[in-house]
Amino acid sequence: MLGLVLLASCGAGCGADPRTAGRGSGAGETALDAPAARAALLEALASPRAGEHRAAVARIAAWSPPDIEWLLSLLVHPHRGVREGVAHALGDLAPDDPRVGPALLAAFEDPDDYVRWKAARALGRLPRLPPGAAAALRAAAEAAQETEVVRAAARTALERHAPAGR
Repeated sequence: MLGLVLLASCGAGCGADPRTAGRGSGAGETALDAPAARAALLEALASPRAGEHRAAVARIAAWSPPDIEWLLSLLVHPHRGVREGVAHALGDLAPDDPRVGPALLAAFEDPDDYVRWKAARALGRLPRLPPGAAAALRAAAEAAQETEVVRAAARTALERHAPAGR
């Protein structure tokens, strides 16, 4: 939640460059531990410019060790780009963390189809699906009202988790 408070209080005036956010400011701070770096990361995730958004997702993916609790809290951020970027990264950053699967399943119910698409793709990268995910993915894969990219991502996630020989 700290990141949300920082973004609200700093806005675009934090002075941090999203292209260099997360490089730390020295003594004891690692990637994205600095408050200004987190604020700049959120700003870049919310950016309408695809290059800034992709760079922010890459910064999250390179974060070691990641602050999973903070990232999980961002899955309900008001900006679609933040939710989408975090859903994308979580499947790679912490696939074995028991909180990630249920959080991605919740994100798969997001009203935004881009967030649902990224959540489905991330669910497909987990070593095992959380309870209820297979049914939700199957329903989305067959739903006529769902977008084609979400249906395709749901099918792919199901295929990755299908028992061998099916």
